[in-house]
Amino acid sequence: MPRDRFRAPVRTAFRNWLSTLGAPDRVFVAVEGEVKPVFVDASSDLSLDVLLSMLNGGSIRMSEMLPGPDDLWLSDGGGARYTSEIRFTMTDPVPFDGDAVWARERRQARPGV
Repeated sequence: MPRDRFRAPVRTAFRNWLSTLGAPDRVFVAVEGEVKPVFVDASSDLSLDVLLSMLNGGSIRMSEMLPGPDDLWLSDGGGARYTSEIRFTMTDPVPFDGDAVWARERRQARPGV
């Protein structure tokens, strides 16, 4: 994490960079070496500090938060809107045998050969 005296200028530079790109304030950022993207709200100092602490000199990829905050479908009784994420893992109990798959594909593509 940048030292305290550097945080404000770095946050400002990041916000200016987003503005120059025409990017929205709320984006997902994939940092090289991290497993999944993180949500970043450029209007939040804390959010930017978390992102800055993750940067490692590698590349980053940004994507817009879609749907945007005004279009989120999950809401509470007071009308506050929230995001949701469902993640799951699928496994196959039979180990993959690429040679057998390609041999079968070749036989089906050229019957009688």
